[in-house]
Amino acid sequence: MAAKFGEWAYGQYGVTHIVCVDEAEGGSVEVIPLGVEAVDSTLRSEYDSLDKLPQWVQRKIAVLMAANLGDTIEHVGRRVDVDTFFIVEERNDD
Repeated sequence: MAAKFGEWAYGQYGVTHIVCVDEAEGGSVEVIPLGVEAVDSTLRSEYDSLDKLPQWVQRKIAVLMAANLGDTIEHVGRRVDVDTFFIVEERNDD
């Protein structure tokens, strides 16, 4: 059974690498890789600001910031709330 994030299921559309990005007060950013392959993520667990995130993460967050809360964009991710995003992680082995 696939894990569910709202109505977006882990494993749906072949998505197996999901990262939760949460902007905290003060501008720091918490990154939480989710799923069975999370141990292989190359992302750090915390960044000083959105500007310090890898470019591919910044691009996906920029797309999701233009979306409505709760919207899912295939191959990009889902905007959970104002400061929280589930993004599809880009992996070299896919």
